[in-house]
Amino acid sequence: MNDLFERLRTRVLAAHRQLDHSPAVRRIVAPSVTLDDLTWLLHIQCAFYLGLEARLQQHGLAEHPFAPLYQPRATLLAADLQRLAHRPPPAAAIDDFPDSPQGLLGVIYAVEGSALGGRLIDRRLHERLGSALAGQVAFFSHYAHNVDAHWKAVQDALRSALLDTHDVEQAALGAEAVFHTLHRLATRDLPAPAPPDKPASTEIPR
Repeated sequence: MNDLFERLRTRVLAAHRQLDHSPAVRRIVAPSVTLDDLTWLLHIQCAFYLGLEARLQQHGLAEHPFAPLYQPRATLLAADLQRLAHRPPPAAAIDDFPDSPQGLLGVIYAVEGSALGGRLIDRRLHERLGSALAGQVAFFSHYAHNVDAHWKAVQDALRSALLDTHDVEQAALGAEAVFHTLHRLATRDLPAPAPPDKPASTEIPR
């Protein structure tokens, strides 16, 4: 076991838990979840990943050897929203993160770790919303088929890259940029996603 990897997990735990307790996430796992709740979360996630993937391109992710560890999500989320008859949102502003291999790996750690929870969310959504989701939403299930092997590859990359406490701090700042940005988006009063032929509402889905 890599002690430095465990330090990273401990270092970012508070930010991760803060996101888990945000209104959008709590609604999506509640027994009373609605299609509006799901659409709201997809809207938040799409805005986030449009912004993040633009930033990753600016940071030169494609030039790094661990680039294949990041699985793009913005296009998939936009397609889900369009199937639900909603426009994709504008890209969100992303919190700063270090322009270093460890900083970028921290971003990947936070993003790819979310696929583990996505598998559970997908199962619960199908139990609670049933036929309303049939053929409509692929985001939570798309990465589930290989999530365990992929997550192990992310952990192995981090264990190799974290050589000292400075590396841990760089990776932690990358992961926290993900958690803090998503928390900000998931707690503010976002407009409800608008269908293509209607203006955006100023009300949050309930």
